[in-house]
Amino acid sequence: MCIGIAFIKETDIETAEEIVRELLKDASTQGIFGKEQGDKLLISVREVYRLRDNGPKEMDAGIKILTDKITSHPEQELPIETLAADIFVSKYYLIRKFKSSIGMTPHQFCIQNRIRKSQGLLDEEKTVSRIAAEMGFYDQSHFDKAFQKIVGISPSEYIHSKKQIGQFFTRHDCFWGI
Repeated sequence: MCIGIAFIKETDIETAEEIVRELLKDASTQGIFGKEQGDKLLISVREVYRLRDNGPKEMDAGIKILTDKITSHPEQELPIETLAADIFVSKYYLIRKFKSSIGMTPHQFCIQNRIRKSQGLLDEEKTVSRIAAEMGFYDQSHFDKAFQKIVGISPSEYIHSKKQIGQFFTRHDCFWGI
């Protein structure tokens, strides 16, 4: 689930948590979310607000160029040597600098962006194996493992839960941003 920027700007954390708790209670009753998933979602809501309240972190211009490049084309194979050459640093320096700025290595960031983009592709009724190939994974098994690690559920579970959540929000007329 994604929390809309407008919702975050217009809603304080206490109200946001109350709304999410109410939605989770309804979703849990219908079997859409389990307790563990609900707890993780509440932790994520708190983290979003914490990050907002701490303000944007100043990012090195070279790292910003690379994050934009990876984010705009996550399916492309971008060797660390190429990324380092793009901003005229050694690959070792790049890995250290990237991790200190972003919180993960360039490879982890690339995989995470591939998975985020694949989530959108899963909404388009494409097969999981086709999406795995389009996103540059070796095979569907590699894709499934990466997806599970980042999202917390398998691609097929994700597709199923998206359908259930869509039906839930349609029935509850929820248009306010979560």
